[in-house]
Amino acid sequence: MKKIETPLPKWERRACATADPNDFFTDDKADEVPETAGRYCRVCEIQPSCLQWAMTYDEQGVWGNTTEMQRKRLKRGITRVHCPGCGSIEILEDNTGEICLACGLSWRI
Repeated sequence: MKKIETPLPKWERRACATADPNDFFTDDKADEVPETAGRYCRVCEIQPSCLQWAMTYDEQGVWGNTTEMQRKRLKRGITRVHCPGCGSIEILEDNTGEICLACGLSWRI
């Protein structure tokens, strides 16, 4: 993990304090939290703050029991809730792109 200049609230109480930092880095397209990281995140009392931190500062790796791809999806859900072509909300997504089931428009993410 990279050094954090401004610590999270209650940072010293994080469950991952003694974990191997390498357990928290994944392929940037990973859609699942590695089990080694998830064991810490699922029981961590600062997990919600950790997730908010990662969303705010575009952190790499696993934070708040989410991968980078999962956080990108969370952010997209806030800004794009429909197809940019036809406005439909019927969107199918995978790790590399999205397709509108209504009009067939597809795009890379």
